[in-house]
Amino acid sequence: MDMDGFRRVPCGNPKDGLAASLVAGRAIFLSGISASNGAASESVPGTIEGQVRAAARNVNNALGLAAWTEEPLSRMVKYTVYVKKGAADPGYVMRLFNEECQKLAPTLAGRPGAGNCAVVSQLMQEDLMLMVDVIGVITE
Repeated sequence: MDMDGFRRVPCGNPKDGLAASLVAGRAIFLSGISASNGAASESVPGTIEGQVRAAARNVNNALGLAAWTEEPLSRMVKYTVYVKKGAADPGYVMRLFNEECQKLAPTLAGRPGAGNCAVVSQLMQEDLMLMVDVIGVITE
C-alpha cells in the first residue's frame, strides 16, 4: 500500500512513472492493457483476433489480482479500446472484445459494461494493434 492509501502495480519499468493498475477504495483502474505481458521473450499475437483475445485475458488477469473474485471481468464497469488506425474496423474490434470478455465471464452477457472505442494513429509498441483502459469495482 502506498502512503496515499492507493495500491499500485507498476507498469514495466517503475522508473517510467506509470501504473498498470491502481486500486483506490473499491475502484480499480487498469491502464494500457494489451496483448503483451511485457516479457521480452513473449511475442504479441500478429492478428487483431489474437490481440483482442490476449488483451481480454490480460484484463481478466489484472482484475483478478485486484478484485479476488471468480469472474474478474464481471467487475468491469467502463472500458475504452484504443485501436491503431487501419488495424481493423472499430465496430468489429468492439464486438470481438465483448465476445472474448463474455467467454471469460459469462455473466457479462446479461449486464455488459459501458464501453467505447477510439481509433489512434500510434500505440506505445509498434506491433500492438490495440490497448484497453478499464475501470472496475470491487463489490464484496
